[in-house]
Amino acid sequence: MGTSRGVLVSELADQFAESSFPDQFAESPETAGSRTADRTAGSVVVIAITGEMDRDNCAEARVAVGEVLYRDTPDRIDLDLSQVTFLDSAGIRSLLLCRHDARSRGCELSITAVHPHVHQVLAITGLLDEFGLN
Repeated sequence: MGTSRGVLVSELADQFAESSFPDQFAESPETAGSRTADRTAGSVVVIAITGEMDRDNCAEARVAVGEVLYRDTPDRIDLDLSQVTFLDSAGIRSLLLCRHDARSRGCELSITAVHPHVHQVLAITGLLDEFGLN
C-alpha cells in the first residue's frame, strides 16, 4: 500500500471539505433517524446520536457533523453518545473523522456524554482524552 494513515485521513478530510452538500443540509436542525442537532448559546451545537455506531450506520454521525459545519461553523460541537450502546472500529473511525472535519474548519469537537459500553471502548483504545472525556 505505502500510504500512511495520516495522509489517508488528510485526503479524506480534503475530499469532504470540497464536496457539495445537498440543499437539505441547509435546513434548520431537526431529528433525522438516529441523530438530533440542537443549537445552544455561545455557538455550541449538541448532536445526540442513538443506537449503534457500526459499519452499517456510522456515516450518520459524520453526516450530522457535516450538516452543522456546512450551515454555520460553531465554536464547538458536542456529541452526546449517552444512547449509543455499541461502537466498533468503523464507529471509532467515524468519530475521528468527525473531529478532523471539525478542526479543519476551526471548530472543536468533543464528546460530552457517553454510554458505559462506549466509554469502555474509548478507554481501551486510548481515545478518552482525545474527545475530552476522563
